[in-house]
Amino acid sequence: MGANQEILTTVPDHPEPQRASRTYSLGKLRYDAQPGPGYLRVEFEGEIDSVELADDWLEHIEDVLSEHGLARILWDSRPAMPFPSDVRAHFWAWLESSSLVRASAVLMHSEMLRVSANLSAVSRKLVLKAFTEPDVAIAWLSGIESAS
Repeated sequence: MGANQEILTTVPDHPEPQRASRTYSLGKLRYDAQPGPGYLRVEFEGEIDSVELADDWLEHIEDVLSEHGLARILWDSRPAMPFPSDVRAHFWAWLESSSLVRASAVLMHSEMLRVSANLSAVSRKLVLKAFTEPDVAIAWLSGIESAS
């Protein structure tokens, strides 16, 4: 996330993310949702420690996708803490059931996580591929875009 962006925290007892530029805060999670050329770039850091928090986050991502007419996402998870197993299962289930997400590229901070994510995506028959290099991920999403 850009250093020049202001980050607002959530209001106590207020579950909705609070907007500051394109940077949001929700619990221990900070994320940036930037519409790009044909895809939404979601960069996140911090921690998603509950399925309820993940639900709020993913609902907001769906709202942004819908608002901008986008169906592809570049998830940049490199600065984030790994998801707990229940949150990870919820995230995969959301990807499988979302009518808005056509393709996802995921940036991972290690080769081991990249391989694991790709195996999970194949077993779930998702149009999702994990990468360690942003340029390669963007090129892949662009190829998916041009094939539509």
